[in-house]
Amino acid sequence: MVQVGITERGDAALNINWKKWVENGLPAILITKNVIKLIEEHKQLLLNGNVIIHATITGLGGTIWEPNVPNYKKVLEFLEKQIRYGFPKERLVIRCDPIIIPFIDSELEVSAWMNSAGLKVLTFTVTH
Repeated sequence: MVQVGITERGDAALNINWKKWVENGLPAILITKNVIKLIEEHKQLLLNGNVIIHATITGLGGTIWEPNVPNYKKVLEFLEKQIRYGFPKERLVIRCDPIIIPFIDSELEVSAWMNSAGLKVLTFTVTH
């Protein structure tokens, strides 16, 4: 049986308890709303091949509701650059999780961007 670590109890960009696990070569799924911070601070470690990054975009980044989360457009620009310079897109999962329905346009833009970037894994969460 293979054990996979998953950061479901905190944001991987803010809580780095996962770091030793990954350094030991064990597989991990790192969940974050701040993929920019996660990759900028741990890029070499994340390139080891045993990590999947699960980035959540709510459409509220950079607003009064999520001031410490980057705006989704900044996230897309950042990820596009990372992919262009060799970050493996196969290890990126983008989850669009609009908290407020008027922000759904940002999620549609994310979907179009992912299609153009060749990313294959996108999940949407819609709560009524």
